[in-house]
Amino acid sequence: MQSSELVDSWEFKAPMSEPRVLHAMVGAGGRIYALGGRMDHVDRCFDVLAVEYYVPETDQWTSVTPMRAGQSEAGCCLLERKIYIVGGYNWRLNNVTGIVQVYNTETDQWERDLHFPESFAGIACAPVLLPRAGGRR
Repeated sequence: MQSSELVDSWEFKAPMSEPRVLHAMVGAGGRIYALGGRMDHVDRCFDVLAVEYYVPETDQWTSVTPMRAGQSEAGCCLLERKIYIVGGYNWRLNNVTGIVQVYNTETDQWERDLHFPESFAGIACAPVLLPRAGGRR
């Protein structure tokens, strides 16, 4: 097969270590991060605080430092090697949240929590980089 041909097929890959739905995912440094989400159990839902990343070349998931608070249906984006998890639903508190958690992919640390004045879930996020005065970022 030539490299320009596309193959219309699916392949099974290694499953995540932690089962979850409504989680956030973002690519950073050749890894795919899965953050937060929800796990359903009988008649209750639970926050998943686990964070893990997938490396396509090795087909392997690796767990890293878990989130401090649960967030499902949250927005997620990468800015300067930091992952921002924005808003979402917290199942322990049973409410929509305005929290923003910031994860540093280089240090494997949650750096800070920010808060929006409003709570929201089911949003999309994207970093917007504006030039500084003089044309530099």
